[in-house]
Amino acid sequence: MGESAGPELPLVADLVYTPALVRQAYTRAWRQAVGGYYLIALLVVAVTLGWHLSQRRAGWFGGALGCALLMGAVFPVFLWRTMQRRGRAAFDALGDPPVATLAADEGGFKVASAHGEMRFPWDRVTYVWRYPEHWTIGLGDAGSVTIPLASVSEAMQAFVLDQVRAHGGKLV
Repeated sequence: MGESAGPELPLVADLVYTPALVRQAYTRAWRQAVGGYYLIALLVVAVTLGWHLSQRRAGWFGGALGCALLMGAVFPVFLWRTMQRRGRAAFDALGDPPVATLAADEGGFKVASAHGEMRFPWDRVTYVWRYPEHWTIGLGDAGSVTIPLASVSEAMQAFVLDQVRAHGGKLV
């Protein structure tokens, strides 16, 4: 009664990053943060402020709504700039050529580059945002890791997703 052997562990892939991929990753993360609900909330504040001002009620409540609307409109711009700077800094830190190595086994996964290496157990992974070109692996408070998929085998992709699912991570 032979068991079918799983993949030989650790699974390893060389990851190649491009400026376009990094830009795409932080743009998608920004859209996740400043999504539909955020825009709806901003619209509700704007409509409430408009109604409040049309009733000729300036008062402290109108001022508070105006401040909330201004801060709500400026926040996405600052968030974009922060994500853009961090994405570019991480890309530049990869060196030339901008490559890293992904290794996965039953205990977790490791990403190593000329800049250093990080190892994370599977139970630290809170989500995987899956896109055709890359995955963004969320690590709770530790941030996230972008994994380009061009050189990651289907067997490795399936293994990673199985491990994330088995340890309570969310696949999006």
